[in-house]
Amino acid sequence: MPARTVPARGDVAASTSTPIRAWPAAVAGAPLPIPPRGNDPADAAVRLAALRARLEPPQPHPHSHHGDDDTAEHPPPPTSHPLPAHPAVIPADLLPPRDLEDARAYCDDACLRRFMRANAWDVNRAANKIRDTLLWRYEYRPHETTPDDLRSEAVRGDCFVNGFDLYGRPMCYVKQRNKPENVDLYIRLILFLLEEGIRRAPEGVEQVCLVADLGGYNMYNALPLATMRSAVHVLNNYYPERLGVAYVVNAP
Repeated sequence: MPARTVPARGDVAASTSTPIRAWPAAVAGAPLPIPPRGNDPADAAVRLAALRARLEPPQPHPHSHHGDDDTAEHPPPPTSHPLPAHPAVIPADLLPPRDLEDARAYCDDACLRRFMRANAWDVNRAANKIRDTLLWRYEYRPHETTPDDLRSEAVRGDCFVNGFDLYGRPMCYVKQRNKPENVDLYIRLILFLLEEGIRRAPEGVEQVCLVADLGGYNMYNALPLATMRSAVHVLNNYYPERLGVAYVVNAP
């Protein structure tokens, strides 16, 4: 039986039917094949450029027509930017000015790379995830939560940020010892913990280290299953690539 030829992990040209020189067409909305693990740097740069171009695609500027000029006889040349084939990643029509500026600041290059890695470098999937995240942050506003908003749950001292691990990642501690009085507020406290850890991260560090102490965990103080699923959904979809490592201690 003849041996099968397996393309090298980084050999993009051998593992896809689309030549590299054709991939920049993705900026205009054409689909891109998912590359193998160990992405080629040139491929990654093209995909990031495609995603960046979809944040706020340029729109054609309307031209005014006056009776005294000759624009009717000599119309302006067509715009060099075609209408986008997909909705803009940043929903400028749904956000007030202040939140629009926050959304633009949120979508920096590091953010785009995190969403691309979490979505197998698929431009369309990453764009949809970022748009959903921006809308969720606008409605839920986790970045504007203050300790005073969480006082009734925070006074227990079960959740806090303290120190850094050997890789410079802020360490977030969660101790499940008491049953939360307000489950929704407790979930908001967990997200505040994550947001605070991200804010404390040194330059060049994008992830946090989570330590979950289950020493007092039992069936009486456990979170409802639906709440746990909702929390996992939020972490997976709205905070991709933010959890570097998680340690569970005193597991029951």
